[in-house]
Amino acid sequence: MKEKFDAIVVTNNNGGLFVKGKRYSHAKKLEVANKFLELFVSNLENPPTVKAVAKSAKVSAFFARKIMNEIKILGDIVDPSIIKKYQRTKNKCGKGSVKLELRDRKYILVLRTEKPERPNYNYVQELYKKYDKKVHTY
Repeated sequence: MKEKFDAIVVTNNNGGLFVKGKRYSHAKKLEVANKFLELFVSNLENPPTVKAVAKSAKVSAFFARKIMNEIKILGDIVDPSIIKKYQRTKNKCGKGSVKLELRDRKYILVLRTEKPERPNYNYVQELYKKYDKKVHTY
């Protein structure tokens, strides 16, 4: 099946190609993450800057920062199709959402005490498993 492609391909400041309004693929996110980790490992004393990662991966500084934060906060790279699916669900957030109850906050503290290096998304999963409570990390 051929994919219809009616978009203008643009070159960013670092020489990379992108389509305005379209998400980068999971493969591109992994490529940027790999560049970040390569630069990080090559000089452990000085972590790479957003500008250095962006230039190396040929993406915008905004996208490089997004990937770097995803690695730092989640400890992993999330597939864009999962993000898109999650955004379409009817999870309450923003106006009309509910606050965490005291028992939820206590449970999060227990989880943190057990494993302080736990990524944020794991707290979301654990709250859902234990109390069937849907929350987000942002």
